[in-house]
Amino acid sequence: MANIMLTEKCNLRCPYCFADDFVCDRGKEIPFEELKRVILRIVRESPARKVGLIGGEPTLYSKFRETLEFMEQSEEIRHIVIFTNGILLNQFADSIRSDKPVFLINCNSPQTIGNSNFRRMEQSIEMLVRDKRLINNTMLGLNVYKKDQDFDFFIKLLKDYCFRYARISLVVPHNMEQYDSAKQYQREFKSTLLRLFRQLSEIEVVPNYDCNKVPASIWTSDEQTEIREMFGERIKRSNILHPAQKCSPTLDIDTQLNVFRCFGFSDGQKVKLDEFESLNQIKAYFVENIDKNVLRCHEECEAGCLRFGVNRHVICE
Repeated sequence: MANIMLTEKCNLRCPYCFADDFVCDRGKEIPFEELKRVILRIVRESPARKVGLIGGEPTLYSKFRETLEFMEQSEEIRHIVIFTNGILLNQFADSIRSDKPVFLINCNSPQTIGNSNFRRMEQSIEMLVRDKRLINNTMLGLNVYKKDQDFDFFIKLLKDYCFRYARISLVVPHNMEQYDSAKQYQREFKSTLLRLFRQLSEIEVVPNYDCNKVPASIWTSDEQTEIREMFGERIKRSNILHPAQKCSPTLDIDTQLNVFRCFGFSDGQKVKLDEFESLNQIKAYFVENIDKNVLRCHEECEAGCLRFGVNRHVICE
């Protein structure tokens, strides 16, 4: 799914943010007419007829309400996936009128974002789940970035609002050049992830990885058995024990209509959206010019963010 950056503005400064090179208080935003054109182009090329909206923080976009209205009125759009911290989302409740929007709410602890912001985020979750009855269109996400990270606030949100699934991302570190491979970094977080899985299993919530997916091969056979026993048959609906976790181009489009393989590569190669006839052509370009040039042995290509390979400067002969 291709993602469009609505604005570079954000109301948080998360210590793990992958887009921190873009985010600022007075950042650029995409013109609304251009946004509508690009949304329709993407959904027309997508069998699922959906597109992602990212930031910065999408709800800070000056035309966010108009974007929701445009989505509701368009017969071509099936879903728009909105990646948000949820703090301001409650302000737009009157513009959320169907099951077209899908919300991926990135949850941070009150210690990280402050009690006031946390309460506003929770009010938005309550609006979506209880007022709009959109629990099936809402997913709570957690970025794992510290080995001693406290997960209690996240567990409580999931339990209080009766979620059955959660989106988990092991953050790609800013100092990834210190690691020989993604697996080296992922193994350092094994005990943290296992602790999180245990807490999730206690409330019958099944996790799924988002970015920087962790392969099953980092776990011992005993650990894999324990994880399977935690979630039972529902493990089949999760990717946390998939043998291979491939990293393929996402296509993130910035406010100037530059396209990146993903924001992990935002300081590298980019192309202009309108210089290509299709999104598939852009994906093929990045596969040819980035993916194929990063040497990944069989063990490494099972795991993690492709950027680990680039930072090691190991290129195919």
